[in-house]
Amino acid sequence: MTHAADTALPDTDALMQRLHAVDVLVARGDVPGAVNALDAAARQAPNDPRVLLMRARLAEATRNPEGAIDYLRHAVSAAPHWEVPVTELALALARYGQLGEAVAAAGHAVALAPDNLDVLYRVTDVAQQALNPALALAWLELAARLDPDNSVAQQMRARCLHQLGESARAVALYTPLVDADPADAESRFGRAKAALADGQRALALADCDALLALDPANETYAFWQRVARGETPPTQPDAMAVALFDGYAAAFDDHLVDGLQYRVPSQVAQHIAGWHPDRHLNLLDLGCGTGLLMQSLGAVNGEAVGVDLSPRMVQQAERLGLYNWLLTTGLRPALAQALSAHFDVIAACDVFIYAGDIAPVLADVWRTLKPGGRFVFSCESAADGEADLVLRPSTRYAHKAAAVRAGLANTGFTDVVLHDTTIRVENGAAIPGYIAVARKPA
Repeated sequence: MTHAADTALPDTDALMQRLHAVDVLVARGDVPGAVNALDAAARQAPNDPRVLLMRARLAEATRNPEGAIDYLRHAVSAAPHWEVPVTELALALARYGQLGEAVAAAGHAVALAPDNLDVLYRVTDVAQQALNPALALAWLELAARLDPDNSVAQQMRARCLHQLGESARAVALYTPLVDADPADAESRFGRAKAALADGQRALALADCDALLALDPANETYAFWQRVARGETPPTQPDAMAVALFDGYAAAFDDHLVDGLQYRVPSQVAQHIAGWHPDRHLNLLDLGCGTGLLMQSLGAVNGEAVGVDLSPRMVQQAERLGLYNWLLTTGLRPALAQALSAHFDVIAACDVFIYAGDIAPVLADVWRTLKPGGRFVFSCESAADGEADLVLRPSTRYAHKAAAVRAGLANTGFTDVVLHDTTIRVENGAAIPGYIAVARKPA
């Protein structure tokens, strides 16, 4: 729990001692004892913002996020010019997905204490959760003036610059960190990706080689080494997907649906509703993410199973209450474990855009579908003059339509139709793709 030593609040040493005792009880997991001790402390100063901050912490300890946020709002009202409750409110709002208000509260905290490094570093996390690297960078630049030698902050600034497409500047920030500590894997890995984005392929390859010398079994480093060599790895390591989507989870729906105009799940849901207007079906939602497909489709009269590698995505999907089962695993393990001839529909919305090669899963998709069942999935389009499988600079895969058709036909699927669509809108440009539908003969 954070306290401010220089606030204008009354000198209440006895109260602080009581609150420290509560803090210790919470840390020990003795919630009933903490509640009793806090009630005793609150009788001394019921509206003191520090008491309200501790009540918020207790509410979170008892899995009551609404109560925690309510106490934090009261703490802000009790001490509107104290940055601590405002910062804590911003962080709590971000933890529970209320990102718009969280960013506003974080900005207010910075306005109250623009020279407070603790505030600046903590609210940067709010901006990152909200997928706003420009705002995170602005706050980190303020911190850099006060704390220029902080290597972790410099690393964070470099990461933001890379996210914003300023890869050359990112390389320039990473380089002194790598020079100071050649075994700093995080800085070297950050530089490798920024260098690759900036066209500095030789530097990227050298960094990947060095990373693999430090950690030879690291599949993510091996993936990027192949990319730096100009190769197209057939798939991404699971660890890459987990890292990416765990970081996206809180802001995923707003980012994709509003920011990138992502409509694939709703389009796939329309297909499914057309095939099963009574919603009587067993559905396997591969790469279910936060559950956007089920949000569009609604509850089914049958079994709905969601699968995703990202634990945080699965946590978001659980809140919908629309899945009978949610599994935190990869595509191939999930399909290998599924019952034969069990599902009427298997859907994969933007899964192969990250998973790459479709061929390894087709046999298990076929086995798992009922006769007459359908496989529906989306792909980003590769142009006629490109390879069958292309890894874009965005680290997303594109698939040539002819190769997808051939793979489905060779597996035995019939009635193959590819519906052209816009996968997303990125930097103002529509990304072309298609929704593929294939049927297992009855």
